[in-house]
Amino acid sequence: MSLGDKACLRRVRKKAVLDFIALREAKSFTFREVVRHLDLESDERRSLQRFLDELDGEEVIHRVRRAITRFRGARTSSPAP
Repeated sequence: MSLGDKACLRRVRKKAVLDFIALREAKSFTFREVVRHLDLESDERRSLQRFLDELDGEEVIHRVRRAITRFRGARTSSPAP
């Protein structure tokens, strides 16, 4: 897999995370639920942690110790390429 393929995969994964957040009926979810939904490997989990940190910084979500909460009306559009 080339570096470009890996970047594309990351964009697809980020969109899948945003879709997961947007389509959840429950307002809160756990990191484990996202990992299981996306069937992530260990290295992808670390990338997911960093991406969730970014979303927390952008106030799309609010991370607490055991749960992640989606902000009401938060923008969950796809990340820029």
